[in-house]
Amino acid sequence: MRGLKLLAALTLVSFVGACGGNSLGGDQAAKFAGAWKFSGGTLTPTCGQGLNVPAFALTNLTVTFSKVDDSTIQVVTGNAGCALKFTVSGNVATATAGQTCTLDTGTALGVQTVSVTSWTLTYAGTETITTNISAAIAFCTATGMGVLTPAPSDGGAD
Repeated sequence: MRGLKLLAALTLVSFVGACGGNSLGGDQAAKFAGAWKFSGGTLTPTCGQGLNVPAFALTNLTVTFSKVDDSTIQVVTGNAGCALKFTVSGNVATATAGQTCTLDTGTALGVQTVSVTSWTLTYAGTETITTNISAAIAFCTATGMGVLTPAPSDGGAD
């Protein structure tokens, strides 16, 4: 299950790598920056070789997106600090297909390379980001959808 959590985080948080400007101008990335928590969603693996892997609930997983520049965000996941970048245009952030990371799946599969097929984040206001994910690991593919809401602060003292 740990491997699916990492795959989910990577896929989400896990799948893109491109920098560049956009014709909208201004700071497009700031609205995505910060900690977000899945309020719902599922990642569904499909595997070959007779392996039956159940769907994985994304609910309550937290991801943090960092602003790289006005049109780029990234998420860092896994013990190895795998960084995935998204290009932002307006309210949509898109991971570049083909980004890969090496992660310990926490399963009998051990360390595997995860490849992002597609990952899109759509900012729907200050309280919601919707996401669609597609990735590949070993002899499995995974697809899913989810909803992110701002993660509560840790309540630390000032």
